[in-house]
Amino acid sequence: SPVMAADLVCLVRVDMPRSELLCALNALRVFEPATGHAEEAGDDAMDELAGRRRLHILVAEDNAVNQRVTTKVLEQASHQVKLATTGDEALELLEQEAFDAVLMDVNLPGTGGIDAAKLYKVANPQCKGPPFIALTADVTEQTRRACREAGMAGFLGKPIETAKLLDTLNELTDSGDEPPSVERANLPPP
Repeated sequence: SPVMAADLVCLVRVDMPRSELLCALNALRVFEPATGHAEEAGDDAMDELAGRRRLHILVAEDNAVNQRVTTKVLEQASHQVKLATTGDEALELLEQEAFDAVLMDVNLPGTGGIDAAKLYKVANPQCKGPPFIALTADVTEQTRRACREAGMAGFLGKPIETAKLLDTLNELTDSGDEPPSVERANLPPP
């Protein structure tokens, strides 16, 4: 049913996917029920409403259009984004900063995404590290298997679907100490 406050009308469907609801909540201003006036929501209030925390995400992607689209989607979901255009640049950034997740294009110039994930895992065997999520137009079983063997926790085909991207991030970063299941991460079983 519609919820009205001042001049805003928002329709929320019962069957609305979580990722769509999160984007809608993020786009709205929070209204003070007593006054009906719009007030800017604080970061903590918005995160509480959305049921998730803000993530610091490394996006390793060499295509400028894909960079812009992915960045826009993630920023609209209140996430902080850092860009890398090569696998080597991504590895350098991973040494310098802590990330909650890594979105890694499989076919990067120089050190590709799969090799970069392998190198990170070998260089940091004692560190769980952020989940790596493969991004690729090559959705063959062979590529999925190579990503899993490289230690990637998720796999998304291009073009990226917003709902799948946000759902995958939520699942892989909210899993606590348990490793993500192969089924949830869209990877084939071992």
